[in-house]
Amino acid sequence: MVLTENKLLLDKLTKNNTYLTFRALYVSALFVFLHSFAFTQEQIELVHSDEFVSSTLFKGAGKLNGNVHFKTGNKNMFCDSAFFHKNENWIRAYGRVQINQADTLNLFCDSLFFDGKTNVGILRSNVRFRDNEFKMTTDSLEFDANQSIGYYTNWAVINSINQDLNLTSKQGYYFAQTKTFFFKDSVEVTDPNYHLTADTLEFNTNTQFVYFHGPTTITFDSTVVFCQKGFYDTQNEILNLWKGATIYQNSSTTIYADSLIYNQKLDIAEGYQNISIYDSLEQIQLKSDYLYKYPNQKKLILANNARIYKYNSTDTLFLRADTIYQTVDSISNKSTNVAIDNVKIIQGKIVGICDSLYYSEIDSVIKMRKTPIIWQELTQLSADSIDIVMIDNNIEKLHLFNNAFITTQHDSIHYDQITGKFINAYLDSSKIQKIEVTDLAQTIYYPTQNEVDSTGTKQEVLMGQNNLIAEYITIHFKNSEIQTIKFIKQVEASFLPIEQIAEKKLFLPLFKWQIELKPNIKIPK
Repeated sequence: MVLTENKLLLDKLTKNNTYLTFRALYVSALFVFLHSFAFTQEQIELVHSDEFVSSTLFKGAGKLNGNVHFKTGNKNMFCDSAFFHKNENWIRAYGRVQINQADTLNLFCDSLFFDGKTNVGILRSNVRFRDNEFKMTTDSLEFDANQSIGYYTNWAVINSINQDLNLTSKQGYYFAQTKTFFFKDSVEVTDPNYHLTADTLEFNTNTQFVYFHGPTTITFDSTVVFCQKGFYDTQNEILNLWKGATIYQNSSTTIYADSLIYNQKLDIAEGYQNISIYDSLEQIQLKSDYLYKYPNQKKLILANNARIYKYNSTDTLFLRADTIYQTVDSISNKSTNVAIDNVKIIQGKIVGICDSLYYSEIDSVIKMRKTPIIWQELTQLSADSIDIVMIDNNIEKLHLFNNAFITTQHDSIHYDQITGKFINAYLDSSKIQKIEVTDLAQTIYYPTQNEVDSTGTKQEVLMGQNNLIAEYITIHFKNSEIQTIKFIKQVEASFLPIEQIAEKKLFLPLFKWQIELKPNIKIPK
């Protein structure tokens, strides 16, 4: 009746999420160097060139050939040849271009243009970046100091030097003013622990938030996480997924919510609106509008229209309550459910209500407490408490304890009634087949016969009322009607013709017909 496998709810996501966020953030270093190099206002200095001649192509510029070396601040640039305009403070460099900063950052390309006046730089062809942590290759890299933006627009591959981490995207941007990085269009991150694809990844260095924009999929070894939007608060270690947050676990379990929040530090998860947990292997589904996961998977709370569906080839078992608490035993892996307030249970033509329900997979017994009532078509069962015995996911037995009472309606006045301290009911295909009544057993029932009226129509006619009191009564049913009655230690028995039954003899003391409380047997979605 419950998801035994879901004690690992969000496990894969939560255990691997640290790797996903923190390690991916290192790619921000790729643009830091561009920012420090390109956004400088320092004068470019020529350190060395094997040959220097005036350029005929660019007026006022010099043409340099062989072992060209420039310097600005703590950065050095080397190339095979270049055009250099000292007064205008621009460079056009070609062939084995290398930029080095303090022997820790290195940038390579086939050609480079940097205009110190407009603060615009363009790196072209076979662009490679490398620092102590990462290296990047791309077709071109550009920066605009006036807008404080650095970007590539024609694919880049970013690899970790010390770890097996790779990032690929068609576009990448760094906005210095807002300290924000964007990786856009066909973003893909591969790592031994996960594989991520996204439309856009955004990282803000001020807030330390990583944002997912557009369809995002994170794949672990046996878990796939999907969302349309989300963010990760790296400082507080809180993950937020929304717009169709979905977790596919172990190829059989699907977890969905409009939004999911996970606190890594506290190991607490919350889900909001349209919660659905489906196990295709066990054919079980949990639904609610609120989900709360306790640390170490000790407890799961489903609140606000909480529902459990146990599907099988015959009749679905349905349980609904305001709140359902689920715990899983770490040794047996068996789950226990406690349903509180406005509880409803449905299977086939069986429907019941109560205000408290307990179910343990260990013994497959559902315990209904606090004014439980069960209906099977026009038969009503009530007691101080009712136990439902499940066999092969079907309701097979009902045990009624204290003030047990069973009522079957013939018409608005006449009801078959059975009462006793304890009643056991045996079912087959959701229909009552036999009832055993012990201790203070008593029954009022109305035998019937078929008659044909003047129009030739057959109808069922009540013959009278049987009233039986005994220590033990066994009643067999057919088509929801009493067929035979057996008793032990008869105390009293009587029969009254239908026309002789006084009104005060119609009902036993505990009689209370509550058909208006009976829920619709159609299982809600």
